[in-house]
Amino acid sequence: MKERKRIGAYDTSPRLARIICRLALEECRGRAINVLDPAVGDGVFLVALAGQWKKHRRPLSRLNLTGVDIRRNALRRTARELKRAGAGAELLRADFLEPGTFRKLHSSAPDGYDLVIGNPPYGVKTDAGRKFGFSRDSYAAFIGYAAGLIKTGGVLGFLVPDTWETIPSHRALREFLNSRFSVRLVANIRSSHFRAAVNPCILIAVRGKRNRNRITAVDLTRTDADSPEFEKLARKILLSNSRTRTVSKVSEKSAVYGYPQKDRPRFFIGRPSLAGFFEHRSESKIRRNRKQIKIVRVGETAEVKHGLTTGANREFIRKLHGAYGNYRIAEPELVVRPAEIAKLKRDELENGFRPGRFGKRHLLPYDKGERSDSSRGWLPNYFVPTRYFIDWRRSSVAQMKKLIGHRHDNPHYYGKKGITFSFAGVYCPTFRLNHPGPFDHASCCIFPRGVSLPLLLGYLCSTPMRYLMRVFINHTVNFGVDAVKEAFIALDKKRNPKIQKLVSRIIGKQKRNPSYLYMKSEQPQIDRHVADALALSASERKEIRTWFSRRYPNLGKPARF
Repeated sequence: MKERKRIGAYDTSPRLARIICRLALEECRGRAINVLDPAVGDGVFLVALAGQWKKHRRPLSRLNLTGVDIRRNALRRTARELKRAGAGAELLRADFLEPGTFRKLHSSAPDGYDLVIGNPPYGVKTDAGRKFGFSRDSYAAFIGYAAGLIKTGGVLGFLVPDTWETIPSHRALREFLNSRFSVRLVANIRSSHFRAAVNPCILIAVRGKRNRNRITAVDLTRTDADSPEFEKLARKILLSNSRTRTVSKVSEKSAVYGYPQKDRPRFFIGRPSLAGFFEHRSESKIRRNRKQIKIVRVGETAEVKHGLTTGANREFIRKLHGAYGNYRIAEPELVVRPAEIAKLKRDELENGFRPGRFGKRHLLPYDKGERSDSSRGWLPNYFVPTRYFIDWRRSSVAQMKKLIGHRHDNPHYYGKKGITFSFAGVYCPTFRLNHPGPFDHASCCIFPRGVSLPLLLGYLCSTPMRYLMRVFINHTVNFGVDAVKEAFIALDKKRNPKIQKLVSRIIGKQKRNPSYLYMKSEQPQIDRHVADALALSASERKEIRTWFSRRYPNLGKPARF
């Protein structure tokens, strides 16, 4: 197991391999094909291909299989499984990303491979992709090298992490795919075999740019890809749509969308009509559904800042009883009072205050993020009393600054009013008013200019904006500072005052009752005003509600808006 993790090898179930092989073969045109699996592992893809080939009554002599792996035992298992399937293959023990391996494979198939298929390593870093301008993720390098071995009209069929679709660090990979491939299918799935923090993605692409190519984008994350139910679902959705790829079909269990490839800056799985909010990011006016909307992006009207990294959290951070984290308990008599915090000078907010400044009190409120409570359908939005505190004596801050790993980012923003947000986790991002004092790197802050805090909170916490952010900006479990800057508000004089009023009402109730369930009361009204301001049609609103139920089944279906 340790060896597999070291090299980034994740198993693929035979059931899932059969589905991917069938999808890839539907794109292959030849009666005799050369196939390469560059990370062959136990040979599950080559065995599945042989089975699919025989199923269509094609002689195995016309299926030329090649497998590469750095593990001798893996190649032995592959040879054994292929023999049981009545097939053979050329098996090469080598590192696929080594230049010598590339040359040898190219000489074996000088005209190129008809199909490169498999599940490349994930979670290990390599510089092999730098020649393409890629990040250091190993699977990106595998895509780059595979492209050089596929003939024009040949097919790439990979099972890879879904992170490449939207995050900034994979922009070069997306540009590479746009310039060299007709991407036919992007299907996000969930697999119990793929034990990583991200979902896997089925990527099917044809080498060579085709005019008017349409992408089929599919969300199948509600059903485990290694279950019999998934095979039925895949047969109904993936395989039936592999040729037509046009009609959007959406439910709480799955979603299928079709849209032109063009030169997409991101590959999204959502309603194409809503992508227009992000296709021309420099424009402040957007026309949709016969209305013109004026918008302003967060990055244009606010500062978005990283916070503090102490270098030794347990040494300096305290928590209240019941808060998560391995920290010591904060004694109430040691917490600095709000009226006293207001008296702190800028130097004291940035570098700590002298001992005895407030008697024995030396703990300041510390924004560090909050957990959601899915059992009640509650997200830590709008206002949440902090349950964390930090030792802010001058001697403690000086000690922090000497530690390895410490980062004292943006101290001149400590104590300023703003919006803190948690950027990691299943339910991220969540937004709420900050507290006076320092803020953690895991709970970054937004400091608006010319936009009221309640108004910005209303848009950021709304269900329509959550959909737009998580579908078109960044769909992964880490929604960072740059992603937040792309969110926006509409400049709507009629509806914005109503949004502000509702948010202020929620915050007032939360200050009296921190567990107040705003999701069933004011939230639908806010969602409706935001949807009206963005000129969302009835079908677009239904799409957003259905997506929310599919992505967050534990939170329940949102109310109509």
